[in-house]
Amino acid sequence: MTLDATRRSVLAAGAWALPVMGSAVLVPSSVASPTGTLTVVTERSRLYPDEATTVRVTRSDDAGRPRPGDPVTLTLDDPSRGVIDQPSGVTDGAGVYETSLRIRSDAASGIGTLTGSSAASVASATFEVRPVAVVMHAADGASTRVIALSHGSQDEVMTLENRGFAHSDLQPTGRHVSRGEVIDVVVDADAPATLSLFIGARGPWRGFNSGQTTDLQTVSLSRGQQSVAAAQDGIVFVRNTSSETAAEVSLSGGSPHPVWVKNRTTATEFADQLAAWTSAPVVSLVGDRVVVDVQRRVVDDLGTRGVSWDPADVVLRLDRVLSYTCDVYGLTYAAVGIAHKYPGRVYFSGPDSGAGWAFATNQWLCFQVDTGASEALLTTPDNWGTWHEVGHTFQTPAYTWSGLGEVTVNISSLALQQRLTGEHRLDQWPEAKDRITRYFSQAVGDRSFSQLTDEDPFYPLFLFDQLRQSFGEGFYPAVSQAYRVRRIRGLAMPSTDQEKKDLFAQIASQVADRDLGPFFTAWGVPIAASVLSSLGTYPALQNQIWTAIDSRDAHRERTVGYNLPVGVLSARNVTLYLGEATSSVGDVSGLSTLDGSPSSVAGRESSAANVGPREGRVLALLRAPDATPEALWRTVPVTVTSALEFVGIYDIRAGWIGMSKDGKRLVVTSTGVAPHDYYFRGKLYYQVILQNAARQTLVSVTVNGDDTHDKVVAALNGVAVSSGYRLRVNAAEPSRVRIYQDGERVGTLSSTPQNVSIRNGRFVV
Repeated sequence: MTLDATRRSVLAAGAWALPVMGSAVLVPSSVASPTGTLTVVTERSRLYPDEATTVRVTRSDDAGRPRPGDPVTLTLDDPSRGVIDQPSGVTDGAGVYETSLRIRSDAASGIGTLTGSSAASVASATFEVRPVAVVMHAADGASTRVIALSHGSQDEVMTLENRGFAHSDLQPTGRHVSRGEVIDVVVDADAPATLSLFIGARGPWRGFNSGQTTDLQTVSLSRGQQSVAAAQDGIVFVRNTSSETAAEVSLSGGSPHPVWVKNRTTATEFADQLAAWTSAPVVSLVGDRVVVDVQRRVVDDLGTRGVSWDPADVVLRLDRVLSYTCDVYGLTYAAVGIAHKYPGRVYFSGPDSGAGWAFATNQWLCFQVDTGASEALLTTPDNWGTWHEVGHTFQTPAYTWSGLGEVTVNISSLALQQRLTGEHRLDQWPEAKDRITRYFSQAVGDRSFSQLTDEDPFYPLFLFDQLRQSFGEGFYPAVSQAYRVRRIRGLAMPSTDQEKKDLFAQIASQVADRDLGPFFTAWGVPIAASVLSSLGTYPALQNQIWTAIDSRDAHRERTVGYNLPVGVLSARNVTLYLGEATSSVGDVSGLSTLDGSPSSVAGRESSAANVGPREGRVLALLRAPDATPEALWRTVPVTVTSALEFVGIYDIRAGWIGMSKDGKRLVVTSTGVAPHDYYFRGKLYYQVILQNAARQTLVSVTVNGDDTHDKVVAALNGVAVSSGYRLRVNAAEPSRVRIYQDGERVGTLSSTPQNVSIRNGRFVV
C-alpha cells in the first residue's frame, strides 16, 4: 500500500525528531501582550530536508522578568514541511521552553511559519526549506558545489529499520581523480564535524586502477580549506554522519563527470555535460532515494546502437522501486515512531564484473557491465533483478532461516511485479505450480519444507506469497512492524533456525488474527509443539489457504489493515537508575493515526541497562483501531550511585554490577554480548565472588570470553548486601573493569584479584 507522507492529518510531532544544538544565526520573533512578552527563536532559518534546528520560546512579564511554569504550544502552518519534536510544554525557571524542528525528508522548498502561543500571547518565526541541488558543477567544470545531506550512519539506520543490508553512507560529488591528483576541498564554516572524503570505486572498473578492485581511500574533513592527494584512481564521494545538519562543500581538482540530478538537471544541461566530458569514465544519476554510477562506455554503446534512454525516467522508476519496497515493509517518512523511514540512498555501482547477474551487499548494489545489468538499469530499470537486489537490502533477518536467503527477498519482488505490471511470476510458471501440487499430494508427514527449499528457491516462495494473497497487502507491513516493535522493546530476537520458525508462526498468526498452525503444518514447516498449542487461542482458519497454488484462486481469509498510530512522547527531566524498569514515566499526547482516526496508548516501558547521558530509553506503545502497533521512544540519562562496568575487546560492553538506590542490594545488567570470544574463548575472562563480612563466599560466578554477563545477572541481581560485604574480582584484563561513582567513571581495577568493599551503600576500591 502507499502511505501519503504529506498527509496534513499527520501530527506535526514525532519521537524520531530529537533535539539538536547547532551554531547559526538566531531568528527571533516577539510579540508583547497584556500578559507579557512571548519570543519565538529558531536557531537556523534556512534548512535542507532532514535537517533539524533548535526552537526556543521565551516568556517574560511586562517588566521583563522571566515567567516560569507558563504552558507553551507550537504549531506549523504546513505540517507537511516539518515535525516539531515536542510541540507543547512548560517554561523553565528562566522562562524558556526549548524543543526542535526537523524538516521532513520530502518537504517541498519554500517558506514555513512556526507559531508559538502562551496564554493570550502569540508570536511567529519563519524558516526556509531550501531546494536540494546536491551536485552543482560550475559551467566549465573547474569546481563543483556539493550538499552532503544529514543521512547519519546507515548501519544504525539498518538496525532501526530491521533490514538486511545498510544503504549507502557515500554521497555523490560528480568528480573523479587519477592517482596522484589533488582534490582541493572547502567545507563551509557552519558544517558539522562529521564529514569524510572517499576515493575509489565499488568493484573493478576498467577506467580505474587498471581494472583492479581496491579499498576506498578515506580522509576526514574539517571546516575550511584542505587538499587531499589521491592515493588511487576513483570516484570522489563525501560522507556526512550527522543526522541533524547538512554540509555544503566545494571541490576542485581531478575532473568532473556528467551528473543528472532529479528535478534539477535539464535534458539540455545533461546533453552538454556528456558532450563536454567525453573522456570521463563515469556517468552519475542522482534521485531522492538512489544514486547510480555507470561506466561511460555503457552510455556510449547505447548511443552507437541507437538505443534510447531517459535519465529522468530511470531515476523516477528506481526511486519508485525504493518507495514501493518501503511500502511492503511498512516503512514511511510519515511515521513518527519505529516505522519511520530514515533518510538515505541506495547506491548502484556499475563495475566490469561481479557475482551472478547482479548482487547486493552492505552499502551498495553491483549491477555489472558483463552481464548486461548496467545496461538494464538504464533501459529497463523496472525489472525483476532490480526488485530482487533492492529487496535484499530490506529483507528481514529474523524470519530468514537457513536456505531462505534467496526466498524471503522475493516477497517484495513479487509484490512489486504485481503492483507495477499486473503480472505474477509464480502464476506464469506451470512447472513450479505442478511441483507444489505434487508436494501437497504427499502425506503431511512426508512433506519437508527444507528439502523443497533445496530444490529451488522459488518453491518455498509460494508459502510466503499465499500469506499475502490470503490476508492482503497490509499483512507484510504489519509483520515487519511487529518485528521492529519487538526489537526496540529489547525483547529477545531469534538466533537459531527453530527460533526463527517459531517466532514467525507466532507473529504471522498474531497479525492475521488466525491460528496458522495448520498452514505451517501443511507446508511441512516444523513448529514447536508449545507454539502450535499457543496459536490455538486465535480464531481458526475458515479456508485451507495453502491449497490456492495460483494467486488468482486465493482465499481472502481476512484483510489486515496497516494504519500507523502517531503521537508525541515527552520525557523531560527524566533520569533513570541503572537496572530500573518502570511503566510510569513519559507523557503521550496528540494521539491519532495516519488516516486521522484515533489511537490509544497500549503501554509504557523503560530500560536502563547502561550508565550514560543517552543510555536509557523511555518507550510508549501505541495501538490503532485496526491493531497496528507503533513504538515511540526517547533516550534519557541513566545514573548509578556506585558500579563496576565490565568491557571486553574493542571496549565492547558486557554488563554492570551496581548498588541499588537504597544501597541494600546489587543491581546487575547485561548487554548479552560476549566480552572476548577471540583470545579468551573457553577461558576465564573474569570471575566475581561475593563474600559477607565474615568472608564467607556467598556467590561465585565465572564468565569466559565467549560467555555473556547474563550469568552474572542470574547469580547476583537483586542479592541483598550490607556494609562489610565485598566483591572479589579476578579479571584477566583488570583495566577493562571500570569504576563508576555518582554516574561518572573514576578509574579501573589495577590488579587481579582485587577486592571491592561495600561501605554505606557504595563500592570502595
